[in-house]
Amino acid sequence: MSQSSRLPGSLSYKERTYPFSRLLGRGGSGSVGLYGSASLGFLVLKMSYCGHPDAEALATAEASNALSIAQSGPCSPKTTRGPTTGAELLRPPLATSFRQGCAYAIYEYVPDNLSEWLRRKKRRTPDEVTSLFIQLLGILLCLKSKGFYYNDVKPSNLLVSDTGAGLRIEIGDLGGVDRIGDANITITKARVPPSIVADLGWDRIDVLASFLLGELTLQLLLRAPTAGERHPMDKFLACLQAQSAEACTERLCSELRENLADGLSLEDPAVHDLAAIALNLLGYKGLYVPFDRVPELPSTLFTPAR
Repeated sequence: MSQSSRLPGSLSYKERTYPFSRLLGRGGSGSVGLYGSASLGFLVLKMSYCGHPDAEALATAEASNALSIAQSGPCSPKTTRGPTTGAELLRPPLATSFRQGCAYAIYEYVPDNLSEWLRRKKRRTPDEVTSLFIQLLGILLCLKSKGFYYNDVKPSNLLVSDTGAGLRIEIGDLGGVDRIGDANITITKARVPPSIVADLGWDRIDVLASFLLGELTLQLLLRAPTAGERHPMDKFLACLQAQSAEACTERLCSELRENLADGLSLEDPAVHDLAAIALNLLGYKGLYVPFDRVPELPSTLFTPAR
């Protein structure tokens, strides 16, 4: 049975019944659906861990971590970029339950995730992509200062909203929020090189976090693919499963020169520097920059075509 068909036909919250509207996505642990109508408003239901022997414990830890972060105070003085308190990092569930072997969590609905924003926003400005990068870096640094990592950084897991004063980014899927030292580390093995996956432990978690930040930074810069076309990052990640990082990142440099989003140019210092940071975070030419040591916006390796 498909995940979409297993989502309930409606959900009840605060004495209102919200009908199923559409499937928002599927992930490794379950499905997410949109419920409601224009008159009722909308809510999001995440159904996860169905049939997992530790389903209830995993779902409880996920919600507990989110509440702990949201209720925590300001970030450490070193995490000055982006969010300043735990409440600005993510949105905890409005309600949770566990029944018939599945965990359920109800969330507020935010219309845009970063994946949708990138597809729709064909023309981007250097200020927009730089702001999103700095906010995400701030989120990761703030979480680390509170004893957590987010190990599932990808566009579909991040929410984007236009506050009127600029774009705001926050974590939308909480499954990858891990308390430092927990027995299990959330990771999607197909998205990282085998060299990072091998014997991954908390003593090496910075390597994973930095790689994922580098991947997402390149997604901010690259144009979204047309229908039927593979995204350059998908090709890059597939390449890393079979070839050396050196060979794969050399190809990625060509993709950057040829497939930047409209409005971006490697002649622009901010764009050039973001590309350089991303390649360093990915380990380009053997270099590795831990995300908590990323300088403001340095010019480093990447030399644009002249």
